[in-house]
Amino acid sequence: MPLVKQLEVKYCLDGYHLFRSVEHNGLHGLLQTSVDTGMKYGKINVDEFLTGRKVILCKACQMAKRVKNAVIERVKQPIDDGMISMSIDLYTDDYRKKAFLD
Repeated sequence: MPLVKQLEVKYCLDGYHLFRSVEHNGLHGLLQTSVDTGMKYGKINVDEFLTGRKVILCKACQMAKRVKNAVIERVKQPIDDGMISMSIDLYTDDYRKKAFLD
């Protein structure tokens, strides 16, 4: 497992990711899916398996549109408490208390 630890450090430093990013459930889910896919189909080339930033951007826009439409539909219906709230996902640095988008 020392290689995994070295690659986690490389991931954080090369990609300018927070050290906390290796604890993120999204990354763990992506890695677990990769392992499961490899178990099902055998050794795979990650470059053929993963998509690029343009595909991810398009998918994120599609997902955001679905959520927006669901919120619009929900707002059209009577709301029990009369309120709705939304927030973006922010991360606050534990040391400097500086906020980042995550």
